[in-house]
Amino acid sequence: REGQRVSLLTHVRYHYVNFAHHSFEFALSMPLSRGFSMNLGTSYQFGRHDEEKRVALKLTREFKRGSIFHVGLELRDRPAFLAGITVPL
Repeated sequence: REGQRVSLLTHVRYHYVNFAHHSFEFALSMPLSRGFSMNLGTSYQFGRHDEEKRVALKLTREFKRGSIFHVGLELRDRPAFLAGITVPL
């Protein structure tokens, strides 16, 4: 933290689903200027089925009324383009 400004956020998650699948997630989020932030995340899943590794890079923009727009790229076996918007009710 620089004074009252957040420089970097981290998230670590572990999921255990149906006594068969384990998933670890790790994400970093770095606030930029004017409501933008850059997010980098990775996950690793293993269990009874094949293992799966993923990496995602997203650019997020938060608007004044609470809406959030994101666009990014996810890498797995094949790259995927991500885009979405969240609107508060």
